[in-house]
Amino acid sequence: MKAIEYPSKGSKEFANLVDDYKSIFSTDLADRVTKRGEKRLGLESKWKNWKRKYGCIRALNNSVEDLLTMDFEDLVLFYETFLRVCSKKRFTSKSLHDLHEIFKYTNKYDSKISAFFKRHADELKIYTCHYCDMAYINVYTENSKSIAKSQFDIDHFLPKGKCPPVALSLFNFVPSCPVCNERIKREDLPYVNLNELKFLSPSSFAFDLHKRIKVKLGHSKSSRKDFIYFVAKYPYDRYVDFFHLQERYDYHKIEALRLEKLKKNYSRSQIAQIAKCLHRTKKEVKEDIFNQRYMQNKHRCFAKFTVDILNQ
Repeated sequence: MKAIEYPSKGSKEFANLVDDYKSIFSTDLADRVTKRGEKRLGLESKWKNWKRKYGCIRALNNSVEDLLTMDFEDLVLFYETFLRVCSKKRFTSKSLHDLHEIFKYTNKYDSKISAFFKRHADELKIYTCHYCDMAYINVYTENSKSIAKSQFDIDHFLPKGKCPPVALSLFNFVPSCPVCNERIKREDLPYVNLNELKFLSPSSFAFDLHKRIKVKLGHSKSSRKDFIYFVAKYPYDRYVDFFHLQERYDYHKIEALRLEKLKKNYSRSQIAQIAKCLHRTKKEVKEDIFNQRYMQNKHRCFAKFTVDILNQ
């Protein structure tokens, strides 16, 4: 429910981030000769040979290096092209197996990519699940070994099972909680047409869900029940439904009711009086009561939920 905060494109920080990610694959892209004089094909040659064998060099003309750091919006176009070519060529299970082997995430890359995200966790603001914002996903240190550990999954937004070449793409990864990744999303996607996809991943520069959905607290007079509901603009209504956010957030309506009660108990005039008595600003008193900036600036779970309910 929140975008991954990459450095600004074109900045030195962004270039350093991309270079650090590329370094994971620096010795594997090109062909090399072993100490025994044997030639080992690199990822680029393997990918080119596969495309040549199955007659799709022109259609899938991106190199492995391109795919590694391609913007998510461009990656969606590649994904769409791959699915179309796959359908047209009717790739066999053998051809797809060979492709999986080239871009195999678990071929030592998974641990290196995990280490990359742990190194850049603070820089990328990896603190709560980027899909739901309901669970903390932080890095911690195992004191006995001084080893950095992470309590988060790294999800492939575009499923690598359906499109193996996106398995190693930096901007296809979304740090998330196990519930969103393993129990809900898995190999599925929240979309109807492929054009929507470029907006729906927190790894996309076009992702602006925080501006286009609101969390609301409702009251039903007929059933005398309180409930949480989402007001979402297209295409984020699909995102809300896909991740079952309304149902999952409804469990926490008790917190929304607490915030609503606080708003009623502390009107603007009362806050002004408290500020005057304590010789503090109204802004400071309001923050002490509602913790709105704290929730946002300290990257607490339910930050958007809190802000939306308070501003309802």
